[in-house]
Amino acid sequence: MYNIGNCERIFAEKMGKTNSGKLKTIRLIIIFMLVCIFFFVAYRFAITKIHDKENDDIKTNMLIIQKKVKLINGNMRVNSTEEGLIGKKVTEIEDENIKESILKTGVEAESLEEYYILSDEDYKNMGIADELKRAKTNEYVINYKQSDVIYLSGIEINNKTKYKLKDIIEDEKTQVKQDESLEEKKEEAPEESNEQTVEE
Repeated sequence: MYNIGNCERIFAEKMGKTNSGKLKTIRLIIIFMLVCIFFFVAYRFAITKIHDKENDDIKTNMLIIQKKVKLINGNMRVNSTEEGLIGKKVTEIEDENIKESILKTGVEAESLEEYYILSDEDYKNMGIADELKRAKTNEYVINYKQSDVIYLSGIEINNKTKYKLKDIIEDEKTQVKQDESLEEKKEEAPEESNEQTVEE
């Protein structure tokens, strides 16, 4: 025969085990969610760092190319000839997609004649192939007269795509000025609050 006291005790034990199981399940779910959040944040951080590194490599490539373009441009002016210019004139390229890509960077159609596109062979002929990182054929366009370098794929800076080296540098200078301005405001804010405290 069942004793009512025994039934209550058995029922209480089962309820305790059930609640304990539920708590373990909830704990596991919370731990799993925290681990997922951690990995997501780490993944986003890694992707951002990789993206920044790629952008830095592209900017470095552009600066290396610009330096060489200025040197070739100087030699061209001294010799008063266009011989020795490296690259293929954009107007001589048959691929219309490349021309359209160049026009999207802000180059005007009338001035396409002044631009040259570089290949792997051109990097070697310029003597900069070993210095460039992951540079591909038909990726960089140059203008010898303006010492301008264009990266056709563009770089994302502050949610804007920049193609020309001069625009990238200008944007970075603007960003530095904004950062300095914010720092000055932060430094001025505590001084103002201290002055108000003294006056009171």
